[in-house]
Amino acid sequence: MRTRIALIAAVMLLTLGLSTSLAFAQTPPGPTKVYESKIAVANPPAQADLIQDVLDFAPGAWTPFHRHGGQAFNLVLEGEVTLRENNTEKVFKPGEGWSDTPDQVHAAGNNGATKARLFVTFLLPREAPLTTVQQGGSTQQPPPGPTKVYESKIAIANVPQQADLIQVLLDFGPGIWTPPHIHGGPTLNTILEGEITLHEDGSEKVFKAGEMWSDMPGHVHAAGNAGTAKASLAVTFLLPQGAALTTVQPAAPAAAPAALPKTGEAIALPSRLLAGFGVVLVVLGLVGTIMRRRLIRQR
Repeated sequence: MRTRIALIAAVMLLTLGLSTSLAFAQTPPGPTKVYESKIAVANPPAQADLIQDVLDFAPGAWTPFHRHGGQAFNLVLEGEVTLRENNTEKVFKPGEGWSDTPDQVHAAGNNGATKARLFVTFLLPREAPLTTVQQGGSTQQPPPGPTKVYESKIAIANVPQQADLIQVLLDFGPGIWTPPHIHGGPTLNTILEGEITLHEDGSEKVFKAGEMWSDMPGHVHAAGNAGTAKASLAVTFLLPQGAALTTVQPAAPAAAPAALPKTGEAIALPSRLLAGFGVVLVVLGLVGTIMRRRLIRQR
C-alpha cells in the first residue's frame, strides 16, 4: 500500500513539474502588489473609453461639485482624500477607494497637511464628457482643483455586459520580472515611478514615468525592472466576470547552439529541463525500489 502511494505521489510530482501553464485569479507573480481594488461594473457601455488619471491634491485642494459621463473608480495611493456627497463626508486612506456612478454629484478634496494622490479609472461611453461641473460646462478633463500628474486612455470595443474592473498598484524591485503571461481581458498600464521593460513579440521596449501601454486578451508578454531603482506601475484590468486575471505561459524554447561544444566542455542545460530530469530520476528510483521489494518477496 505504501509503495502504491509513493508511486502515485511521484507521478503527481512529475505532472506538476512538467506543467506548461497555470491560471491565477491574481496579478502575475514577481512584483509586489501594494494596493488592489475590485468592483463589478454596472451596465457598461458596449463601446467605451477606458481612462486612467493620477491626480495629486495639495493640502486644502478641492474639486467643485461635479459629475462624470460614465462610471469612475477611485483608489487612494497617498495621504487622505475626503469625499463629499449627499450632505455627508467620508475620508479614504491609502488602499481604500470608492466608485462614482454616472451623474452622481460629488466633490473630493484634501483636508490633511500632506499631499494626497488618487488613482482614478473612468469607463465612459465613447466620446462622452469626462466631467461636468455643476453650474459650469462639460469637459474631457478631470475636475479642476487637483493636479493631473499622468493620464492614459484607450478605446475598448465590445465591453462585456458582466465585467469586473480591478485597479492595482505594483512595485517592481530592481531585477524583478514577471514570467511570460496573458490576461483574461484588456489592461491599461501607466508607469508612476522608475522604468519598466516590456518583452513581447520577440522585442523589448522601455517605458518611463508617465508613459503607458495596453495589453489585449491572450497577448503573451512579460514585464520587469532592468534598472537599479524601484519602479511602480498602476494597472487597470477590465475582465469578463469569472475570467482568469493572469495565466502564466511556458517559457519560449531555447535556441539551438551556434556550434557544437568542444570535447570536455560543459553543456549548459535550461533549469526547467534539469528540473524535469530530476523528477524523472526520482520516479525511476521509486519504481526500482518497488521492483526490488517484489523480487525479494517472491524469493
